[in-house]
Amino acid sequence: MPARSPRRAKIHFVAVKTQTQQDLQAVQRMRAQCVKDRTALCHNIRGLLSEYGIVSNRGVREQPTRLRILWGESPHAVNCSISDG
Repeated sequence: MPARSPRRAKIHFVAVKTQTQQDLQAVQRMRAQCVKDRTALCHNIRGLLSEYGIVSNRGVREQPTRLRILWGESPHAVNCSISDG
């Protein structure tokens, strides 16, 4: 019988997750990643507009206003090639 490491005695084993638990965890991780991506995009657009002197409130609810400014549907529209796509 091979000798066992003293560290092995401290290992705590966990139960195997069911398919439903794994599916739920995958959905939660995808949602969390979507929220991170959305937040990063909002920050990028807000930063870009601030370089043009257009300051907007923080938060995702202000995003439609920022997009209208970028797309030229606002009196404060950005006149540059970024809106030409």
